[in-house]
Amino acid sequence: MVVTQPPKPSGRGLRMNPTPVHEAAAGLAIEAPRRCKDPEFVERLRSLAPAAMVVAAYGQILPQAMLDIALCLNLHGSILPKYRGAAPIQRAIMAGESETGVSLMRMVLEMDAGDVYAIEKTPIGLMETGRELETRLSEMAAEMIAQHLEAILEGRLDAAPQDHSAATFAPKIVGEDFGLRWDETARQCHDRRRALWPRAFAVWKGRRVKALKSAPAEGNGAPGEVLAVGEQGLLIACGQGALWIDELQPEGKSKMSAQSFANGYRARPGDRFDLITAEAAESR
Repeated sequence: MVVTQPPKPSGRGLRMNPTPVHEAAAGLAIEAPRRCKDPEFVERLRSLAPAAMVVAAYGQILPQAMLDIALCLNLHGSILPKYRGAAPIQRAIMAGESETGVSLMRMVLEMDAGDVYAIEKTPIGLMETGRELETRLSEMAAEMIAQHLEAILEGRLDAAPQDHSAATFAPKIVGEDFGLRWDETARQCHDRRRALWPRAFAVWKGRRVKALKSAPAEGNGAPGEVLAVGEQGLLIACGQGALWIDELQPEGKSKMSAQSFANGYRARPGDRFDLITAEAAESR
């Protein structure tokens, strides 16, 4: 049986669209409960008497009643015990990590705290986006479960407990997390932009503008100040250093080069993007 999230409305018409998992599993038995802790669903699952259940980025917390049915394995997108939680991939990039990975663990009721059977590590590219890294990690995860599942079920692979004192957490990405904070360093702004691509945004004269491509650079000025405009893009001052942005997408518009944005929105050296600080983001 394949279990996934129920269809959700999306697009301008708010059509109910199935998840990619639902589409990929066409032809198989599929369940899409709104709440996996629903007693009727738990009993249907129990009636199958599965040898194991494998979970990856499901988006709901499994109740103890489900964990008691069979061995529950989780493929988590971090090197545990670091980045437990809902957004390990994005938070790792935002933190400037140079390496991450996939952890195959036994599930327990406490979030991402179970014993670990295997970890596969991989470097994070300096320009790699969260979406690109997620794709790579999902492919690694598929290979890991294929490689290790039989040994786990046969008792030939032991799991090691995590060092809970070293645990860090990766809370869900929400709201103003997506806003570039010009008082941060250029590297931090760049990492936020690529971690949250394509939804990271700046604010220009009160309007949101998605920042689609960036690179850290040298430069000094007031945070958010446009230092240069040219073929390479807009050079914008940060709390330390500066950031080249060479592709943007204003609200309701198509994506465009920085030069086209500067021409259409009259961005000139000395102008400033609106400042979003960590404190302001938390208060919005």
